[in-house]
Parts: sequence; structure tokens; C-alpha cells
Amino acid sequence: MNSSAFEDLVMNAAERPEKAVCCELTKAVEEMQQPLAADISEKLELLWEAWSGALSDVQASFCVTAASRGAADTPLFRKVFATAVKRLLPPYLSGPSVMRALGVRDDKRPPVEVAARLRCLMMLKAGMILFMPSTKRWAVAGTVEAVSGTLTVSAFAGSGGAARLPLEVVLPEAVLLNPGTELSRLVEPLVRPLPSEMFRGALARRAVFPLSDDMMRQMAHAGCARGLEPVAFEAWWNGGAAAPAAGAAAATRRSCDGRSIKEMALLLAAEAKAGAGKITADEAAAFKTFFSKLKPETAAREEKQLSEVVGTVFQRLDDAQVADVLTPLVGKASFWPADPSAATLSSLVVWGDISVKVMEPLAKASFKVLPPAVLSALVMKLPLKALNCFAPNLDSGVLLETVCRYRNCGADIMMKE
Repeated sequence: MNSSAFEDLVMNAAERPEKAVCCELTKAVEEMQQPLAADISEKLELLWEAWSGALSDVQASFCVTAASRGAADTPLFRKVFATAVKRLLPPYLSGPSVMRALGVRDDKRPPVEVAARLRCLMMLKAGMILFMPSTKRWAVAGTVEAVSGTLTVSAFAGSGGAARLPLEVVLPEAVLLNPGTELSRLVEPLVRPLPSEMFRGALARRAVFPLSDDMMRQMAHAGCARGLEPVAFEAWWNGGAAAPAAGAAAATRRSCDGRSIKEMALLLAAEAKAGAGKITADEAAAFKTFFSKLKPETAAREEKQLSEVVGTVFQRLDDAQVADVLTPLVGKASFWPADPSAATLSSLVVWGDISVKVMEPLAKASFKVLPPAVLSALVMKLPLKALNCFAPNLDSGVLLETVCRYRNCGADIMMKE
């Protein structure tokens, strides 16, 4: 569109700011080079002067489009632009804290940045997945607190936790992703990351706004490929068919160095697949440290996966190492209560939930870790499924004596006997 035609369009919109005219003007501006040329911004000043009062939705929308295309930041435009932003925001989001987070009245904040923040805020919905590049944090978006100007977030795929993030931090940098089951695979530290082509494809499908290659790389480094060394990462990113696993054979991280029960379980699985052998003395010490520092509430929350980890670790420990490495879990893990006679049946339900494949080594480990008195009290309350794994190592005479001694034994031990 030539300069004369654009000027006519501007004058028409100034006199008759109808929807059709404003839409035509918006289309013309969107087709122009960014940032808008000085002569274009100069012509738009006539429009801002004419629109200095109340704005309709379509007028407000055009103002934001002009800002996003790099219209000149003049005092007149800044005033009209602030009116446009307030018009487009829902009433509950047009308070001082939100406007401050947007930077509408901050003369040091260019309108193009304000428009980008507004676009993020308008698209932000509860349940969306966020990625914050500055902190490498993934989270699930909650609600926007307009009074405090914050966004509540919760953990996603085992990353982070509940928090309130200032909108002044969220709006400039947050990457917004529409929720979907495939996203968890992009975030969890997988033993072998899914192919980078699939990673990029999933991001492209779920991203609310187009992502640059550099941003996708940052998300991969903080996501499923964070266990890869730089060379391995580049090979994976460039389409390498076999990125090194995070296991024993091509390890970037040993299972004993796992930072959570979940990560430890993943690394142990990788090591098993790679044919890892017995646990070394320094690895045993690292496992002991992890179990010693493990919080009881975490152990209770993740009791099933913890039982799988313990069963796997037990099978790779030498007999002399077992008690030293696993004893810190007694009284902390629900499957090994310090005083089974005082434990409720519901607290021991994990023994009925885990598979026999896990239960058998866990039962054998129990004989190495628990004192005879504690072990005897424990079997009084175990479900029949677990007792079948304990039976080969239990003396029937001792079992009968224990049954006679305990008045509060469970029905399953009676059936077993």
C-alpha cells in the first residue's frame, strides 16, 4: 500500500472508526515492515489524536497491533495505548498491580514489549504448562491474583513445586504450552530421551506462540535431555540415532547420585538394562546418604516407588553392605515401621500393592535389616500375598510362638498358619 492510500485509510478510520475500516487498517499495518517506518508512525499520530477519548474493542485491538509492529512511542500514542490495554483486559485484571506488571505507564518500557506482555497475559489460562527460561522451571499455571499481581503455579512432571510468581517476571519470558499427555515426556529426565525431532514437533504443536530453535534447545536442556553431556546433547539434537543413556554403561549420572526417588528408579532401570554389576563401596555410601537424608513425608508419599528402588538396590548389594545401606530407612519407610505392633494396617498396605517381583527381594532385605523382634511383629500384620514371600525364611515354630504371643495379629497370618 502506497503512502497516499495509507493516509486516506488513516483519515477514514479517524472520522469513522467502524469495524470494517479498523480491520482494513489493521491488515495494512500487519503487512508492513517491522518496526513501522517513521512516516507511517507520523500519519498514525493523526489517528491517536482523533481517538483520545473512549475506545471500542476494535479500536483498542488496532492500538495493540500498532504497538506490536513498532509504532513510535510518543506521549500521545502512550496515552491512547494505555486506554486500549485497559479496554481489552477483563475488569478483574485491570487493577494497578497488573497494569504495573504490563508496564503500560512505564516510559522506559517500549510499547512493543508491553504488547508482548499483554498478549501473554491474554492467552494465559489455568492448566497451561509454563517454562521459565531464567530459572529453567517447568510448572502448571494456576490463577492470576490481580490484587498482588502474581500467578500461582504448581509442580509439573516432578519439577518444581507450588509457588506464587510475580507477573512482572512471568509475562516477559514465560513460554506457554497447551496441556497434553505428551508434554510430560518432554520434561521428565528420561534414561534415553525421545528423538529430538519428536521433541521439537511436540513443542511446535503445543506452543501457544512460535518458538525459536534457541528456545527449544533451552527447554531440552531443562527437560528430558538434561542428563546428557554437551557432546552427547549436540549429537542428540542433530538427530543422532543413539544418544548415550543416563545409566551405567554410558553414564552421565549414577543411580546412587539420583536427586529424587523417581530419578533414582529411572537410573537403576537403565543400569539394569546395561547389565550393571554389584554396587561399589562408594556407591553404597552414596545410597546410604540418600536414604539417611530422605524425609519421612517423601518416603510415605512415594512408598511404592521407594520399595522398588530398595528391592533393586538390595539385589546388587553384597551381604555385608545391606544392613549398613538400608537401615536408615527403618522407621522412615512405611514398609519398615520402627514398631510394627503400633502400625496400622493401612500404613502397611504397600506390601499388598507391590508386585511379587519387587516383594521378594524386599522381603529378603527385611531379614537383613530388621531385628528379630521387629520382624516377628511385622509379619503379624502383613497381607497373605507378602507372607508367601516371607514364608521360605520363617521358621514355622517361631511363627506359631509369635502368633500365640500376639493378641492383635491379622486375619492373614491366621490363614497362613
